[in-house]
Amino acid sequence: MKHRFFRIPILLLTALLLFCCAATDAPASPTADPAETAPEPTRKEGSILLCGELHSDAACISRELELWGDCYAQGMRHLFIETSYFGAQYLNLWMQAEDDEILNRLYRELKNTPAHSEETLRFYHTIKDRCPETVFHGVDIGHQNATTGYRYLEDLKSAGQEGSEAYALAEQAVEQKVEYDYLALKDESEADAYRERCMTENFIREYDKLNGENIMGIFGRAHTVTADRIESFFAPGTKTMAVLLGEHYGTCIKAADLVLETYIPRESDVVTVNGKEYASVFFGSYQYPEDYGSYSMAFRRLENAYADLRDCPLTGETYRYTDFPVPVEPCQVYLIEVSMPDGSVEMYVFRTDAETVCEDGYFAYLLMPEIRVTDEE
Repeated sequence: MKHRFFRIPILLLTALLLFCCAATDAPASPTADPAETAPEPTRKEGSILLCGELHSDAACISRELELWGDCYAQGMRHLFIETSYFGAQYLNLWMQAEDDEILNRLYRELKNTPAHSEETLRFYHTIKDRCPETVFHGVDIGHQNATTGYRYLEDLKSAGQEGSEAYALAEQAVEQKVEYDYLALKDESEADAYRERCMTENFIREYDKLNGENIMGIFGRAHTVTADRIESFFAPGTKTMAVLLGEHYGTCIKAADLVLETYIPRESDVVTVNGKEYASVFFGSYQYPEDYGSYSMAFRRLENAYADLRDCPLTGETYRYTDFPVPVEPCQVYLIEVSMPDGSVEMYVFRTDAETVCEDGYFAYLLMPEIRVTDEE
């Protein structure tokens, strides 16, 4: 069980490009005396709040909307998200549009990704309704490069903007995705590390344009973890975007794991394993998007079960840490209850031995076969 647009109106696209250029790179007056030109002011230091989520998770998205609403009320306008440069540019065009044609096309192009869900649409619609001056910044590599990315580049060509900064940045995002895919064929861990570096470089580029404004970012929680938890998400030696940004900017980086905020543990049912009853702690359930089968997974920890099950045989199957909405500890037993669309339920028991290690980005939970599990009536 190893887990590892259509053509937009050219005038609208040109207007956005002109607006961006006017706001960032205004040239000095050609008649100004260079000796009298004022020195460039020192860049201000703002605060950067990085929020880690489970993609398309209703609880996380509700918390994100709450946080961004608070930040927006305090004057923030720039929201960094886990999408490509060209994806964010289309979102900014949609924020100015009178209909949802741009967003709907983007959404269709997200098919077969974790972001293709009704929760994603709810997120964007709510932001447009409540925080209409939001400006999106996409700092991920160029996912959907063959659809959204290609279309964006073609639109820029048609608008006579092939030599623009926007064209260069969109092209760079496409190239990053191509390189990532190439590396992934050879070594997934190397590809993961490359993506984190690209996201960091793209983030720095976008943030430095803002001259120290306070911003908020929303990313999958694996990209926002700090140094003490890295090896639970990626292979040893990998530095996440949050760690790299911390090395670059220092203490202005704050990370919030929304998964831990929203999946609060609470006592739950008694679970019987191999004829013995164990108290369980329930951490919540995650509903996978329709593209992934519309099934849900409920997560429990079985209390004081490790000593009884430590010698049970293992299948050797592993499970990625980021799919657990809980801080996983060694020498514990975890139960995943999978509810299928047809109403059937499957139970999986995982054991985390003391010598459990992270290999190729997968935390070595070990699945135990033929474990009889029943809920106490």
